[in-house]
Amino acid sequence: MNKIAIIGTGRIGKAIEHLLQTSDLSPNMWDINPDMPRNVDSLADAVADVDIIFICVPSWVVRSVIVEMQKFVKPDVVFVVLSKGIEENTFKTMDLLLAELVVDAQSYALLFGPTMAEDILADSRAATILASPNPDIFAVLQDLFRQSRLVMEYSEEVHSVALTAVLKNIYAMAMGMASALEVSDNANAMLMVHIIKEMRIILERLGGNPDIVLSLAGLGDMVLTGFSKYSRNRATGRELLEQGKLSKKSEGYTALPSLVELLENNLEDLPLLQALQSIAIDGMSAQEVMDSYLDSK
Repeated sequence: MNKIAIIGTGRIGKAIEHLLQTSDLSPNMWDINPDMPRNVDSLADAVADVDIIFICVPSWVVRSVIVEMQKFVKPDVVFVVLSKGIEENTFKTMDLLLAELVVDAQSYALLFGPTMAEDILADSRAATILASPNPDIFAVLQDLFRQSRLVMEYSEEVHSVALTAVLKNIYAMAMGMASALEVSDNANAMLMVHIIKEMRIILERLGGNPDIVLSLAGLGDMVLTGFSKYSRNRATGRELLEQGKLSKKSEGYTALPSLVELLENNLEDLPLLQALQSIAIDGMSAQEVMDSYLDSK
């Protein structure tokens, strides 16, 4: 039986633990915050003898966590990352970051899709994509979750899945702004269509497969993140519109400047992304920008 660790025991970390417990698995749990759930004393104790490590930390600390874990892990460990973002300065999505950091016989996978932690903890159905250059990992993960209500699909389009996950977080902020404006269902539907169109344009421009936008990692997660009351990225959009500042940064807000850099600041055919840039980066009024955007469509 595989030995498992979960690093980062916040909402999604606890949800992964819950899924594993349906198969009578008891993972090592560790978080750098001593106030979070732990059942081991140190990171070394958590990962030293395990086969699979679920990384459930914000994207901006993934590098430092993996670098530290490499001092203790087995040479054939599997890293499964649930973080969705772009590393600042290097502009690497999580797949490119992992490809840089794994060594020897280690493998990695991204576990992305519409999986809101609160629904998983309530034993609701959930679906996700496992993207990895190593297809053997899919069978292993399927077996881990075999008794749960999680349905998993496999994708070899690892970079496209990683990019799509970043984009849905960024565009979910627009859905949050629309909710704060109390726009009609018609306007929400229009906005979602515009989002999917822009996501496809960006995927193609950055060398990805635009069809991944229509997958669980794209449209599926976009609907969830754009409309769920539990969504941090949706809440970010609401806060920006209602208060003009944030109480806590989100993956979408953090990734937006890096995405603009990757696109070389060429946003002429991406008017909604341009609107988000004006709000989140340039500091313009979210209400004025979004009102103007919606009125022009």
